[in-house]
Order: sequence, then C-alpha cells, then structure tokens
Amino acid sequence: MSKSQNSTFDFLDVDNELKYYTKNIYNFNEIVYTNNNFSVFSMNIRSLSKHFDELIVFLDSCNTKFDIICLYETWLADNKLDYYIDGYDNYNYYSKLNKSDGISVYINSSIQVNSVILGKIDFCSSLSINFSNNNDNLNLTCVYRSPSLDQNFFIESLEDYLIVLNNKIPHIFCGDININLHDMNFYSIKYQNILSSYGFKSCINEITRNNIIYNSTSCIDHIFFKSANVYDVVNGYVYNNNITDHYSTMIIFNKTYTNADNDKKVNTKNIEYVQLKSLKNKCKLEKWTDVLNIRDVNLSVSTFFDIIDNLINSSKSDKIVHYNNKKVKLKNWITSGLVTSIHHRDKLFNKLKKQPFNINLKLEYKKYRNILTNVIKLAKNLYYLNKINENKGNTRLVWEVINESLDKNKNKNNKQINIPTLLNKYNSVIINNQDIANEFNTFFATVGENIANSIKTNKTDHLKYLSTVNNPNSLFLEPITKGEIKNYILKSKDKTSFNRNGLSNFILKQISDYILIPLEHIFNLALVTGSFPNIFKQTLIVPIFKNGDKNVCSNYRPISLTFTLSKILEKCIKTRLNNFLEKSFIFSDNQFGFRNNKGTSKAVQTLVTCINNKLDDGNKVLGIFLDVKKAFDCVDHEILLSKLNKYGIRGVAKNLIESFLTNRHQQVRVNNVFSNYKSVKTYGVPQGTVLGPLLFIIYINDLLLLNCEAQIFCFADDTTLIVSDRDKSNLISKSTKIMSVINKWFVANSLEINFNKTTCIPFSISKANMFNVYECIKIHDSNCICNLSINTICNCTSLKSTDSVKYLGIVFDKFLKWNLHINELIKKVRCMYSTFKALSRFLLPNTMRMVLCALAQSVYSYGISAWGGAYEIHLKSLETTINSLIRISFNKSHRTSTDILFKNYNLKTLKQLHAKEILLNLYHLRRNVVSFTHNYHTRQVENSVFRLRKCNTEFGKRDPFNISIDFSNRLGINISNYNSFNSYKKYINAKVKSLL
Repeated sequence: MSKSQNSTFDFLDVDNELKYYTKNIYNFNEIVYTNNNFSVFSMNIRSLSKHFDELIVFLDSCNTKFDIICLYETWLADNKLDYYIDGYDNYNYYSKLNKSDGISVYINSSIQVNSVILGKIDFCSSLSINFSNNNDNLNLTCVYRSPSLDQNFFIESLEDYLIVLNNKIPHIFCGDININLHDMNFYSIKYQNILSSYGFKSCINEITRNNIIYNSTSCIDHIFFKSANVYDVVNGYVYNNNITDHYSTMIIFNKTYTNADNDKKVNTKNIEYVQLKSLKNKCKLEKWTDVLNIRDVNLSVSTFFDIIDNLINSSKSDKIVHYNNKKVKLKNWITSGLVTSIHHRDKLFNKLKKQPFNINLKLEYKKYRNILTNVIKLAKNLYYLNKINENKGNTRLVWEVINESLDKNKNKNNKQINIPTLLNKYNSVIINNQDIANEFNTFFATVGENIANSIKTNKTDHLKYLSTVNNPNSLFLEPITKGEIKNYILKSKDKTSFNRNGLSNFILKQISDYILIPLEHIFNLALVTGSFPNIFKQTLIVPIFKNGDKNVCSNYRPISLTFTLSKILEKCIKTRLNNFLEKSFIFSDNQFGFRNNKGTSKAVQTLVTCINNKLDDGNKVLGIFLDVKKAFDCVDHEILLSKLNKYGIRGVAKNLIESFLTNRHQQVRVNNVFSNYKSVKTYGVPQGTVLGPLLFIIYINDLLLLNCEAQIFCFADDTTLIVSDRDKSNLISKSTKIMSVINKWFVANSLEINFNKTTCIPFSISKANMFNVYECIKIHDSNCICNLSINTICNCTSLKSTDSVKYLGIVFDKFLKWNLHINELIKKVRCMYSTFKALSRFLLPNTMRMVLCALAQSVYSYGISAWGGAYEIHLKSLETTINSLIRISFNKSHRTSTDILFKNYNLKTLKQLHAKEILLNLYHLRRNVVSFTHNYHTRQVENSVFRLRKCNTEFGKRDPFNISIDFSNRLGINISNYNSFNSYKKYINAKVKSLL
C-alpha cells in the first residue's frame, strides 16, 4: 500500500492554474520557443557510444539549444564517461543493477548546479540535481528503471524520496520508467497517483515507444513537472528521431509566454580583455624604481603587484560579442548538409507511418537511413583527418584534435566537484555550501596537528636517530639570475586562468622580458633576508575525492593551487637545495621519488632485485608495506628544521625554509563557494607546492638509516620493509622486533602508521617453500608486557597478511610470477580496443603511432623492468592482446603478421621494451656492475663485458639486475664507453631493435 493519504488508485486531479500542452510533433519548426524559455530533452539512447554522433547531429538540427539533456541506458562503464558536448557540463551515473543501464545528464554551462545526488531511489538508477536558473531554484530527477526490477518496491521507494523533497521548489521528474501510462493496471495507477499527490503532472501523454516485434505501443518515457506556482506554461513534445526505438521527449516552459518572433532575438555580452601590445609597451617603459629601492621583500612584492595590476587594468578594453545560442554548433564537424539530410530522413519516416504497407517507400526509407548513418561517420572522420593534417607540425594541437574526436572533455580537469552534504566533526550533516567549504578548510588546516597531538612523543626523541648525522658543510644560496627566472616562466603551462588580478601564465610569458629585473630583485631579496614573501604563502585548496564515504572530509585529497611566481621562486630554491644534498650524499640510495633518476621504475626494480636475491639465497622473505596516516600533513616543523640543521641547511637558508613553512594561509573552493581564510599551524608540508615533496623526503630520510635487520625502501611516504631469514620462527621474531623499532621511529617523528591498511606478504619461490604468517607479527605498544616473545598471547595489533599487494601501481604476488599484474594489464589494453577502432578511421599511420605510444604503450610498459622477466606463458597472453590492439589501430585483419607492423611503424615489442628499460636503468647502476678483469680467453668471458651474479636457482636468474647484465653481454654493450646518458640512450634504442 502506498504511503500517500489517498487509498484509491483513481487519477488525482490537482487543481492549479498551470497550463500543460502535450503534442506529438513531426517537425521541430512546430515548437514555439523563445529566449525566455527553459527546455529539457529526454531520451533512452540505448548505448551512448553507438548513437552519440547521430544524437549530436539531431540536436544540432533542432531550432533550439536545450538547457538540459537527459539520456538513459547509456551503457557506459565508470572508465568510459568521456562523451562531452560543447557548452555543457556532464553528470553521469552508472549502476551495476543491470548491464543495460546508466544515466547521463548534460546541463548548460551557464546554469549553476548546486548539488548532485546519485542513487537516491531504490530499484532503479537515479540522478538528482538541484540547480539555479535566472535566480530560480529547481530540482531535476532522472530515473531509469529496468523492466526486470520490481515495480512495487520502486514505487514505494519513489514515495520515500518525494516525502523529503521541498514542495516549494519546481521539480522536473523524467526518465524511462518502463511503466506504461496508457495501461490502467494496478502499478500504473499507483505510480501516477503518488506523483500526482505530490503536485506532479504528466507533460507526456503520447506514445513514446513503438515495439515493432510485438506490434504494441506504450508511453513508458515520462516527464512529470511540479511548478510550485512559479511557471505559467509547460509544453510537452514527443518526437521520433529514429535513433533508437524510443521516441525523444521534451518540455519547454516559461514564466511569461511570449511570441515566437522573440526567437529571432540575438543576445549580446560584454567581454573584458587585455590588449597585449599596449601592455607590453607599458611594461617596457616601466622603470620599476619603486620596487628596486625597497629592501623589505613583502613590501617589494606588494609594490610589484600594485604596478602590474595598474598596467593590466589600464590595458583592458571592452568588447561586445553578439551570439545566438541556437546557432552555436554542438560539434564543428556537423554541416548544414547533414542537418538537411536528417530532416529529409524524418520526413520519409513520417510519410512511411501514414503508408505502412508501401513496400517501395519502406525500402527507400531504410536505404536512405543506412546511407545517412554512414555519411555521418564519414563526415566526422574527414573533418578530424583534415584538422590533423592542418596541425601535423604541432603536437599539442594534434592532441587537442584527438581528444576532441574521442569526445573527451577538454575542461574535465577544471570541472568543479560538487559536494551536496558533509559530516562535520560532531557527525552532524551540513548542507550549506559556505559551511561545507569552511568545514573542509578547518579539517585540512588541522588534520596534521590533530594526529600529531594524539601521538605521545617528546620533541627531542628524534635526535637519537640523528646521532651519526652532522654535515660539516653548510648550504650557500647562490644568487638567482634573470636567465633562470625566464627559463622557468617559459616552461610554465599556457593557462589563461587568472592567478592574480589578470596575471595569468599566458600574460606572464608575454611580458616576461620586461619584468625580469624586478623579479630578480625580489627573489634574491628573499634569499638574502631568509624571508619567503607572505603573498606567496596564500594557497587555494580544491578537495578531490579518493574513495569511501563522500560525506567524510578525510576521504578527500587536498590539491593546493599557488601563484605561478611562487612556484618559480620555489624551483630556484629547490635546485640549490637538492644539488647541495645530492653532492653531500645525504639521501639514502633506497630513497626514491622527487629525485633525479629515482623514479617509480627504479624503485620497483630495486625492490624486486632485493626480494629475488634473498629468495635465491635460500631465505624466507617477508615484505611489509606500511601505510602512513596523512604523512605530508603531519610533518612537524620543529623536527624538520632540526633535521635540516643536521644536514647542513643552516643560517639564512634555514630561515628561508622556516619562513616558507610558517604563517601560511589557505582557502578552500568547493561547490563554487570559497571558504574563509584559515592559518596553518606548525604541522605539514604544503601539498601542491614545489618545495613540499623535497622537504618531506628530507624529513623521512633518516628512517632509511636505521640500524635494524631489514632493508627499507621509500618512495615518498610509501615505505616497504624486506625482512629475511632461513628459519620461519626467527623471521617472525625478527619482523616483530623490527616493527617495534620502526614504530618507535614514527612516534618520535610525530607520524603514525595506519595498521589497518599496513599489510605483509610472505614471498616464496614455489608452493613447496610457502609459509604462513597470519596474525603472527604483532605491533606491541609500550604497555605490552610480552617481552616481544612470539609465544606470548596479547591483544596487540597483528599485521594483516595477504597473497598480493599493489605497490606503486605494480601488483606483487607471493611467488613473483607477475601473472596477477599481467592480467590487470590485459584488461586495460582490451578496454582500449574501441577507442583505437574509432581513431583508426581517420588517423594517419604516423599520428596513430604517436597515439599508441602515448595512450597504450605507456600503460603496458610501466614498471616493465620489474615484471618483464616473467614466465613466457604469462607474457604470451599480454603479447597476444597487444598484437590485437596494433592490428585494430592500423585497420589490419586478424591474420596480419604483427612482426611486419612493429617493423614498418617503428614500434617496440614487449621484449624490446623490457630490454630497453632495464638497460637504461643499468646505466645508473653501473657502479654496482662487476667487469671481467682477466685478459686470457675463457668460455664465460667470450663476447661478455660484465660478470653475471652466480644464481642458485632458476628463479634467481629472473632477477631484473641479472637480466640486464645478460642483455648487455648478449648485445655487446659496454657502458664505460658512454659518458653521456643521452648518447647511451640513443645507442640502446638502436641496439634493442635486433631483439625479436
């Protein structure tokens, strides 16, 4: 029984003055549309990827640009939500209730979206959006209900949803509900009664689907509207656009019904722009004496910005732009001929409906429809082919064309994240956008301090780990030159978004020659005085969702946006700081990340080599993968400065870093609302800055210098321990003691290990050597009285044991067979088939090769130096999948030999990519390579340059370092002949081609 007050299931007639008009139209010229109207288009698309181009041509043929476009049965997976339409923001919902599922909503970019809620109604897919249009607040609910889902449960859940809605807000309810409004059955009447009881009235009452197979018609695509006495007229339309077997439905409503002649009105808007020529001339004439005469860095920066602001403002002009939304093309490849053809096809269809038994007319319609479908595809392909040919000398523009052709949103990264509700620290729900922004800001500003305060530590405990560290040399900050500043400015991205009062990166590049003198003065003033400009310490935070509950602040990652000039100054400081630390050999060799030649590839390869060698020596090996809570946010400034002093960053250099860290202010932007500014106290390195990551690896560096029975590897905050022993009991005992030592280091440094996410994995050569450590390794706290004995029962936390773990994007399995990682790669490559099939229709071979290397090869070659030595049986499956991708990309049959394709298009095979990567890594490890020293002839020294490590097992021979030596010897490569890495790299690229 419905929860509504009406116990009968007759139609309810809601008495209001709203005028509804429903019409089945055959020509879009019949639609009365004005610039004051608001329009919604709704349709079951039955595969957006298949019908997207047809849909775009159809929408472009309409005499209006719809404000909202709602599509159902999009059949899109989460990783394929890329189809965008110019001038619209895209919102998607994909449910796994049914494979024929999914909702996509496109909202005009000029409309402000206030909140987006997914899956609010059960037994269907639903997407609810609250938005503002011309100061009016409206709700939109889009629903797709599969016919296989229970109708009654859906209707009950729908009423639960309607109960909590604000009845004073106009509401559009639309979708493919799969409940026929023309059927007077129990569920249809109950469904309509409930909507009617909450003020909704049906705008669509005509046939919306004609099922030819069952020779039946139905009205299952609905649009209901509740006006709340705001809108005067609602026009509903049904139109068969022949894209799918569902008709498209539309509503158009307005406050004041006007004449169709107003449709001819052309809008205008004022655009303010900077006249670059005028700005350059003014900057050229500026003497900058007011800046150069000041010795206070903050006052000098403030004066510089005042002058720049005045110069930019005096160079601005207003420009009146005339535009008509209805004449704006949704896609540039749509021609007037295509639009005319669409109309002709629809005329044929309407004619056929009147003469259903006319065989000749039916054949004519089908032939024309099929030809038009192919012409649409051809028109799109030819357009992008010509665009690529026009820009073939400009790689950046070519990529823009490729992304546009794939319907990828070029503004996707800049899209504002919408967070309708949030839990505050008292677990109360907040919905006000300003409160949400302030709550995020408070959380991000205090998260490090809160975690650090929960850790009982003494500020001097960290010093005992630095007893052997004391660099006698001190860092001297060399003056910054104009050439250095200009180089960094020119390398910055061409963004047109304003950094400060109109000073975008684009304008910065245009006037760089004329502002180098004041910038050189300001930057060197910061170095001399040890004071980082306060204005550069203002940060804008954008929260990015990671995973988990979207209402919890901790499930968002703060992305910091800072001034470009601040980043340039940081880069100058970082270069000096990093060079000093590297020359002083401060960093551990196992410290990876944010260092030259210490990327993820080398980090994973080094870790694998360590595990492999220990297993080959007959040891049992345990890998412990630590997860650190908010590591970057918990860096204690006092401890960091103490470590900097030990490492040789003293005096003015230390003062500059301290100034960079302190008195920072941040603001959060969310839901198009800015929070109040909040100061950040004595914890955390600023994320999104240039110096932040370097300061963090300095902070954590002495962890790798610990004197414990484990090898420690770090990539930023991703820390791994490798413990080995021939006896399982000794290994467990040793691991328990090591974890105690490691945990004490973290506590002493105000950091906390997240033991819920920390895992360990016992590595073995084979099943015969397997061992189990389930709940064997304890993390004993200071109050535990067990004396670290493995036989003592206590309630301390046990490390979780697993058979596989993902580290730096690579899946480690307990046997290091790499089959799990390779299976993941196979799935990723297969997902690319449809993309490259679409690109193959218009990309020339050379351009296709570039795209293959960038989009596909970069995926399946990542970390290949570690897993590329896997057994042939596992690699073969991946090679077969890649070969299929290559054939698809170049439009070749499945019988075509890929050996020829790899050779003709200068592509590297999996084996060649593996050889190249490990040989390039070998160059940086050449100090660890042992050469043959004797001159007399032996079988081993023949054609060999370096000595292979003696292996005890076949497993040991698959060590990445050993494989690189083997490749080097087989190819006759002598690293000592190359003083330059670039010349060595060029030689390797040519040499690996001989490998098949």
